[in-house]
Amino acid sequence: MTFHEFIDILIVDDATLHKDVFRSPQRKTKARLGTWNFYVPSLKVKLPYVHCGLIDCRHPKAPNRKKLFQNHYSNKDLQPYSVTDWKKALSKTVRRRTVENYIAASRLHAAGLGPEPLGIYIVRRFRSSIWQRPCENVGLIIENILSLPPKAEATEAEIINCGVTIDKIRSCIRQQINGYVSDLNSVCGVMPVAAENEIKTLLELLNTKAPAAGSHG
Repeated sequence: MTFHEFIDILIVDDATLHKDVFRSPQRKTKARLGTWNFYVPSLKVKLPYVHCGLIDCRHPKAPNRKKLFQNHYSNKDLQPYSVTDWKKALSKTVRRRTVENYIAASRLHAAGLGPEPLGIYIVRRFRSSIWQRPCENVGLIIENILSLPPKAEATEAEIINCGVTIDKIRSCIRQQINGYVSDLNSVCGVMPVAAENEIKTLLELLNTKAPAAGSHG
């Protein structure tokens, strides 16, 4: 797969999430809230939760970020994951994770296993009731999975054969919607295989179209 300058990148200056209401320059509308992301059906936008430009997690059992990086947890505290797993997940920029997801979603869609990624959505200054300090947020513009005709659930072999890995706790297998893979994010989430060159190319494209305020990638 080759990414080029014609990929749709939508940039907005400001947007907010307050509880389940997303407000952007386009409209004020409802969002569906998840653990790692929220989805805005009317805009077909799926954005991660973000902490100062980094991926965040809203699961009630997620470790406290400050305590995690001050080494207050042991591996036993965080099973089935490790301290290293959590640190890696919460250290990843929203730019990079969205690019990884774009590539994985493109492969899944090409195999008929997932919704079509339609572009990338960049908010220069994002605020939420969780993270009120403005920071960049970057997510996918992606087809509404509920609009797709139901089909048999994707198998593990089908997912692996299209060039993506299964997440560590198999959420992408267990939490399909209408037979399509929806859940790409986890502490050790779904990843595109042998995709580093594609990731770098797409990150460079984002940095050209929308230069990052700080260090991203």
